[in-house]
Amino acid sequence: MRNELRLYRKHTPACVRGLKKPVFDGDLGVSDCQCPINAIGYLKRVVNPDGTQKRIQHKSVDTKDWQVARQTTEQWLLWEGFAEPLKDEDLVSRHDVTIDQAVSFFFRYSAETHTKGDSAREKYEVLLNGRMKPFFTKKKKLFIRPLLFTSDLPWPTEIDLQPIQRDALTVKTN
Repeated sequence: MRNELRLYRKHTPACVRGLKKPVFDGDLGVSDCQCPINAIGYLKRVVNPDGTQKRIQHKSVDTKDWQVARQTTEQWLLWEGFAEPLKDEDLVSRHDVTIDQAVSFFFRYSAETHTKGDSAREKYEVLLNGRMKPFFTKKKKLFIRPLLFTSDLPWPTEIDLQPIQRDALTVKTN
């Protein structure tokens, strides 16, 4: 997935220079004005509902200064989206966790808690990074939640998870 943005100045009808065509960052020989600066391109975490990468068009950077706009887009590129990535503890309860985030969380958690030995870690590396991620990338599946909870599988409900009473297990005979 691509992670690239390009800045340009989108001229308004009230442009003091009377310009009509967009002026991209780095264009030489064009006098500058105070029209708003926007971004176009792609960010890794900005996706369509089906998991395909979404093209960003005319995203305002909320400034008219090129330096501030460059800093904003650098931050977006670092975050791979328009907002700061979620912390690990926030990922657990979210419905929009990607497969990449889930796999990296798994390895970070395993390393912090020392729950996996070196040989197990290597096996999980092959399984998750070498097989699962490429398979779901080819199938264009991005999010982990739909893979876990599909409607055709008999998942337990809240009622099924209630503790079983000991009396219910005994069979009465006459």
